[in-house]
Amino acid sequence: MKRARNWLLAALSLVFIASLCWGVVGQVARLRQQRMLESMFQRSYYSFVGSMDEIEVNLSKLMVSSAPEQEVLLLTKVSKLAESGTEALAGLPSDESGEKLMGFVTRLGDYCGVLAQRGAEEGKALSPEERQTLQSLLGRQAELSALAQNVDAAGLLRLNLAGKISLPAEAPLLDLSQVQGEIPALIYDGPFSEAAAGAPKNLGEEQINEEIALSVAQGFIGPERIALLKITESAQEGEIPAFTLEAETTDTGKISLQISKQGGKVLWMSPELSPGAADLGAQECQQAAEGFLRERGLWPMESSYWQMYSGMIVFNFCALQDGIRLYPDLIKVQISMESGRVIGFEAGNYWRNHEMRNLPAPTVSQAEAAALAGEIEVENIRLALIPSQEGEKLCYEVKGNRDGESFLIYIGAQSGKTENILKLILEADKEMVI
Repeated sequence: MKRARNWLLAALSLVFIASLCWGVVGQVARLRQQRMLESMFQRSYYSFVGSMDEIEVNLSKLMVSSAPEQEVLLLTKVSKLAESGTEALAGLPSDESGEKLMGFVTRLGDYCGVLAQRGAEEGKALSPEERQTLQSLLGRQAELSALAQNVDAAGLLRLNLAGKISLPAEAPLLDLSQVQGEIPALIYDGPFSEAAAGAPKNLGEEQINEEIALSVAQGFIGPERIALLKITESAQEGEIPAFTLEAETTDTGKISLQISKQGGKVLWMSPELSPGAADLGAQECQQAAEGFLRERGLWPMESSYWQMYSGMIVFNFCALQDGIRLYPDLIKVQISMESGRVIGFEAGNYWRNHEMRNLPAPTVSQAEAAALAGEIEVENIRLALIPSQEGEKLCYEVKGNRDGESFLIYIGAQSGKTENILKLILEADKEMVI
């Protein structure tokens, strides 16, 4: 009897332990599943917010454009971004207001898609009524974009937008099934930091060895800053074959850099850790960056825009030729706002593209370019060379503002066509274009 009771107690104990283990395993599985869902929601959320922001930027560019071909590019981009935004939104749990938001973004994309298709086929600019409609949509889009950014980043989308999401009467839902033809190709829309790739033009002919690479790195960083310098990879191939080096510095910690085997040019340099305090201002850091470039023979240059983050400030410099900005020849210089030292550098575009150009004389005057720039109050105008799908184009860079926002509009110096429109962001921690 006692033995039977012991067997029963043992069996019950085993059942209890098994149940406990099963419960723990189930709890772990549920937690893992919950984390996977949260991660998925976060990806969808950030993708959605990014699409909403880009839609707002491109709609604002449309308001200052007066060239049909540029309008087609911007309208097409908004249509594509709206499609991406609705796909991301579909991956988030939402209530009725979220469905209304998806309906708004979908209809916005459809409307812009049809306008883009018509513009591509007929070559006509937007009508005043269509501009008024797009202006109304821009106002609504900005409101929704701000609301979306305040939603819980975990993706639990509960927007209180009742009665706020509707298209104006001038923008009916249009049937894209009736549209024929291909969507026009997009040129790069950004601050010219990705110039067209090609065979490097400015590396030189000499093939260097490891010893020369170490000497180049020491001179570039500054021998007084280096405690230890070594090559970590000597056979790295790619578009530009290069040595990879690592320097232990006295002021920044470890810095990695890459030096081309052809010509011994520093392609990039990057710190391992971010600096501490941000004690220095933008002007001081810009002077340090300019001095660094001058000392290394990378001049004349001009800072085109900059951005601060994590105790660092990054300046984008473009080469100058007779006062004309050469945007394909960009160099990025990263300065520690703690020490004022150069801790990062990127010059791939410069070594690929920089050379003396035989630039054509403009056939469009400054006054004509200003008039072609659209509905902006012109502040400044100058010549600039920009990258495009067709190569490089000499343009007038027309800087102006509309409704308190700043824009850079690029008018072809020979064609008079609008080649690109960029939005200028002027804030305490940045001066950049998008």
